Amino acid sequence: MKGIGILGSTGSVGIQTLSVISKFPKLFKVEMLTSFHFSDELIKQIKRFKPSYVYTKEKSGFSLEGEEYTSSIDDLFNFFDSDRIDLIVSAISGICGIVPTYEAVLTGKEVAIANKESWVSAGPFLKNAINRSGAKVIPVDSEHSAVFQAIGKDKRSVKKIILTASGGPFHDVESSGLKDIGIAEVMKHPVWSMGPKISVDSATFFNKGFEIIEAAELFDLDFEDIDVFVHKQGIVHSLVGFSDGSLIAQLGQPDMRIPIGYALNYPERLPSLPDDVGEVEFDQMSNIKFDKPNEREKRTLAVVKEAWIRGIGSRIVLNAADEAAVNAFLSGRIRFCDIVDFVENKVINISLGEVFGMKDVIELSETLLREFDKELNKKI
Repeated sequence: MKGIGILGSTGSVGIQTLSVISKFPKLFKVEMLTSFHFSDELIKQIKRFKPSYVYTKEKSGFSLEGEEYTSSIDDLFNFFDSDRIDLIVSAISGICGIVPTYEAVLTGKEVAIANKESWVSAGPFLKNAINRSGAKVIPVDSEHSAVFQAIGKDKRSVKKIILTASGGPFHDVESSGLKDIGIAEVMKHPVWSMGPKISVDSATFFNKGFEIIEAAELFDLDFEDIDVFVHKQGIVHSLVGFSDGSLIAQLGQPDMRIPIGYALNYPERLPSLPDDVGEVEFDQMSNIKFDKPNEREKRTLAVVKEAWIRGIGSRIVLNAADEAAVNAFLSGRIRFCDIVDFVENKVINISLGEVFGMKDVIELSETLLREFDKELNKKI
């Protein structure tokens, strides 16, 4: 039985991870749950899975039954080394997930990473930590899981990667029609069920840009080696091109529980599908279609590419600016169409200079996030 620790258990990926675990009680045991808040959802998870360790940033008067509870981040990181934990799932979204992901990697254990901000803002330092510790990193994002599966042991022969994108809710909407788009419309993703931030990032296409950086770091490729096609059905999750001209794709229903389950039980596949997830039918495959990104989506990818070219400092700016802008949109301070403008402006006009390590990454990220948030507050 594999002991699982989940960082961000009350978020979308965390909840879906527990959904998979609940179906396979003989394969997995939840040993650690973490959440920013001590919420009703976390209490429900504690009662259901009875972890040995619980962390929240805020203290609570909730009475635990045998579980050890802490609000100390240092104590949490020390528990990462516990013999009870075999795999840590990094399911925290945003900048606040970077340090826990890094600390998880330092243990040398298996780490299933869904936090793409770690790769965007700290990719080189995260890779150095992986090389030093010997940690086995398994991607959780459906696209990167697909690439990981398609590559197998043939990493040296990889020539290119094609990431697929659903296009979000606005792929066929002209830019002029997005000026008055509201939060509820952005949240209505046509294919995937996701949390608020990733839903906005999907709609702006920044999520796909971040995934290009993640793929480049994960699979040791350059930005130019990774292409993006819009595939609305969400059946083909990514494709890998090899040196001999072969192109291998991974297909599956658009349900995060499939790549989550693959990461949890790696290197073996789960013995069955999660509940209510069917196999891909022939009718779905016969109607597969790919489109190129539209001009609005290309603009977003160009902003991300510019940050990649400029280096890790600009990637930190990109990440912080996007998170601040998404928060501002979700709180009604700016319009949806302002997000890309704001991020592009910051990437072009801010130069951070040299970044020496994770300490710099965190300090710069948190400082920029505060500054951008203060600036966006003035737009109310």
